[in-house]
Amino acid sequence: MVLQSLCKQTERLEDCRARVESLTALLCTEGLPAPNDTEAKLLEIIKGLQEERAEQQALTESAEARVRSAQERVSASEATASRQNERLALLQAQVEAGITERKRLEERLEVATREGQEKIIEHDRLETMLANARAKVNCWKLSVDESV
Repeated sequence: MVLQSLCKQTERLEDCRARVESLTALLCTEGLPAPNDTEAKLLEIIKGLQEERAEQQALTESAEARVRSAQERVSASEATASRQNERLALLQAQVEAGITERKRLEERLEVATREGQEKIIEHDRLETMLANARAKVNCWKLSVDESV
């Protein structure tokens, strides 16, 4: 929108310049006799065009300054977006590494749990065998005591 306004103002400025140049050329080629009504009107038109030209030039400079300011803001926004994208990529990589580590630890936990359950089963089996052996020992002691 600012760029369109700038283009329109530039076109107006060029039109004004063309008018001023043609009127200046007319004045220069005809010499400078005493001004009559037509010449006075032409001088007024030239002055008006010069004022309009100055106004258009000021508007153009203002629009150019706004465009430069907008471009600087866009550039700053792009730099910020770039930094944020880099940060996002870093955080995503950290999340993926964390997920991988969590899966590895869960697998280790599962293996350790299975090994623990197997050791409990082995412990219970050995406890049962020990209890059976003690019972047999007690039976033998009783039978030895009875035979003695």
